[in-house]
Amino acid sequence: MRACIRADTTFGYSNLKLNASSIGPCDTFVATVDVTNTGQVLSDEVVQLYVQSAAAGSVPSPRVRLADFERVRELAPGAKATVHLTITPQYLSVVKEGGKDNFWCVRSHVCLTFSSVREIQIMRAISVCI
Repeated sequence: MRACIRADTTFGYSNLKLNASSIGPCDTFVATVDVTNTGQVLSDEVVQLYVQSAAAGSVPSPRVRLADFERVRELAPGAKATVHLTITPQYLSVVKEGGKDNFWCVRSHVCLTFSSVREIQIMRAISVCI
């Protein structure tokens, strides 16, 4: 029998770690984060990882992009789960108008973990070197 999942609980995020502090433009990297059910009921949580890049000059780019997410199922009150999220190069570049070339931002990107798009939990920086 499956337990009843309720959405009226809270979660805490901690220990956001990146497996690198600097990467090349074609590299993939992994972020790990711990999520803890700080509420009183069994519940699921969707951990979302966004990448925020510095302005790419004259090339329009999104302010924040969803890079990966993972659903943690049936996390008991007080329980903690470690989530591994992968960021691929497509989230660290901007495609020029016309869709022919990638424009690599040679600057820091910030990884943000969210429980919702309005709620930043933790931030870490990574540099893309070309």
